[in-house]
Amino acid sequence: IPDSVTKIGDYAFKSCNLTSVFITDLSIWCNIDFEDNPLCYGAKLYIDNTEVTELIIPSDISEIKQKAFYGYSGLTSVTIGDSVTTIGAQAFGKCNGLTSVIIGNSVTAIGERAFDTCKSLSNITIGNKVNTIGKEAFANCDSLTHITIPEGVTNIEESACQSCDGLTSVTIPDSVTTIG
Repeated sequence: IPDSVTKIGDYAFKSCNLTSVFITDLSIWCNIDFEDNPLCYGAKLYIDNTEVTELIIPSDISEIKQKAFYGYSGLTSVTIGDSVTTIGAQAFGKCNGLTSVIIGNSVTAIGERAFDTCKSLSNITIGNKVNTIGKEAFANCDSLTHITIPEGVTNIEESACQSCDGLTSVTIPDSVTTIG
């Protein structure tokens, strides 16, 4: 997919047997407006011909747009650097191989369903600048057993941890004023 692409519309890759998606610039990929992400059809992501399994978002990226990595089952860990301020809706939704996420200290909002249905997600660290956790942000994360909401979060939207069957404890700070 060339660097000139800025939007991928609905069903662009439906019924395709994609096995690989090759890109050269992660910052451009994170800035594409996705309606339909080719990764959700089972394709592996390659940056400069290297398969991405452990993703580190570099300092030149300030936003991860909606569905940027949606459905990418090859992803096992994500470290979101301190330059990122927003994680878009469904950015990492249905990444079933994802086990670990570290959200940097500049992220202020975790979008709606950002990590929804990440069935293997068991470890998440949320940065200290987050003030809103979006609707269904961690819903259906069956392997998540504990979550600590950092001080500074004021709004936890509805169903944030809905159907997290393994969740046994949640730590909520005094800064939280709204739980949906």
